[in-house]
Amino acid sequence: MRHTVVSALAAVACAVSGAWAQSNTFISMPMLQGDPVPGLAGTNFGSATSVPAINASNNVAFWNRYNVTDGALFANSGAMHIVVKGNDPAPGGGLFAPVTGPAFTFSDTGFAAFVHSLNGGGTSLGIWSETGLGLNLMAYNHAAAPSSPPGTFILEGTQLLSCSNKGHLAFTCVSDATGTGHSYITLFTGKPGSLSQHARQDAPPSSTGFTSLSPVMQINGGGVACLAGSFISDAPHSGVLTGASGGLQVTAATEQDAPGTAGQPLPGVKFKSIGAYALNGSNAVAFLAALQGGGYNGEMALYVKDAGGVRQLFVANQQVPGEPGGTFWGTFNAPLYCDNGDIIIQANVFGPATNSSNQTGIWRYRANALSKICRGGQQVPDVPGATLGLSSSTAVAANAVGQIAFSGTFDLGGNVQALFGTDRSGNLVTVYKAPDKVTVRPGMIRSFSSFSNLNISGGNDGRQRSLNDAGYIACSASVNVPPGQPFGQNGKGILLFRIAARCPGDLNNDGAVDDADFIVFVFAYNTLDCADLAMPLGCPADLNGDGFVDDADFVIFVVGYNELVCP
Repeated sequence: MRHTVVSALAAVACAVSGAWAQSNTFISMPMLQGDPVPGLAGTNFGSATSVPAINASNNVAFWNRYNVTDGALFANSGAMHIVVKGNDPAPGGGLFAPVTGPAFTFSDTGFAAFVHSLNGGGTSLGIWSETGLGLNLMAYNHAAAPSSPPGTFILEGTQLLSCSNKGHLAFTCVSDATGTGHSYITLFTGKPGSLSQHARQDAPPSSTGFTSLSPVMQINGGGVACLAGSFISDAPHSGVLTGASGGLQVTAATEQDAPGTAGQPLPGVKFKSIGAYALNGSNAVAFLAALQGGGYNGEMALYVKDAGGVRQLFVANQQVPGEPGGTFWGTFNAPLYCDNGDIIIQANVFGPATNSSNQTGIWRYRANALSKICRGGQQVPDVPGATLGLSSSTAVAANAVGQIAFSGTFDLGGNVQALFGTDRSGNLVTVYKAPDKVTVRPGMIRSFSSFSNLNISGGNDGRQRSLNDAGYIACSASVNVPPGQPFGQNGKGILLFRIAARCPGDLNNDGAVDDADFIVFVFAYNTLDCADLAMPLGCPADLNGDGFVDDADFVIFVVGYNELVCP
């Protein structure tokens, strides 16, 4: 159902005055320790829970142990429900083994997929996915595999799984070619009911002759996969492989000539080793590589391969652009690659003005320019007197539009736990700081602490997400009863936040709230429901984060409109 802008909005606008409004950042608490487990009368959620995954509809999936021996995979797409628990009947026969934290994925389809075994252990490992009709068996150990030549799945040990936002599953395993005495490491991809061989060891059409494929892979919404592998051309090499089904090709490999910043070969310089990589929705790849020769002796460098080819961005021991002279790149964390072209770089730096409090930073590479998002020791923009704490172990999540989020601390006369993000203009904002009080449910006021690390993903790479494209963050944390509040339910919880704009109402991110933003707002107001497919991506006009663009959002918008220029 939609509504239409009416003259009553003008009356609201006239009645609103004062300072810039702040939209809410806490959205909901899908699960709190002690809540009843759906479908299991007399059973309650426990304290052991995983980091949740989020999808585009702000649904979450997570594992929780609800008693000493039993746990389950849960999702709240549609309504909170059990995806799988121990002793449930398994499609294909048998009963599922106890669920003690399975590898799982969660896509924008609202369906979870997972790796698990059946009671009895042994060779019963399989991969299942939710569908609208229940669970679907995707692959089972020693069952027929859609491989060429025809064979069977060999799922042994720890099986890893990736899933694109659009529901493309990806995994590698051995496929045993029936009747030939041969077995091959194979990459399989597809959706429930349409799994196929994506690439196979020693198989055409690629001429590289793969000898191994990594069990860790990424896959984007277009079904393009990216993973590490080894292969033989003129000599054994290893590197990063990227491509659609049937077309996996070498992105970068050891012993290749290493290009410079303009893509030109660097005389005498080769890739010594290939490190972490990141895929985006345009099939571009960012990767780390150690350099050897031509004056290099293993220094790590950040590279990108896109439509323009392979080129170098930054190298360890070089000056960090925009930082004080004598500040050099040290170690790089794995990059993140967003669909808007941003590459998120987390790194340690060194130099005479660097110490343990300010050696870690997060930068954004966009349109051939580097900008600093934040660095340890800097002032927290929206908390006067507070300095940011960062470390190389801080887990950073990103989304397709270049926003990031992470849990961390700041110093304000002592360490304060907090959740941070960047708005769509790239500004660092504090999403939550302990021990701020929040009304989490009607009549229930709580504070949060001990935030989990977030899932590391660029938003469209097949890894579990903690941050979706609308700026919603899913995390787990301790939920506490603040002083002065009556004692009640507390413990571990699954929380949903939204990154607030520092300038609410600036819907086109031009630094002002003006008529151009009002046009965007009116369209969203007339559309009403953020779930409506006509709503702009991310529903940016939903300024209070309740899933609708209505009068409450207009009250926030008009304050910014009256002020005009963003602070």
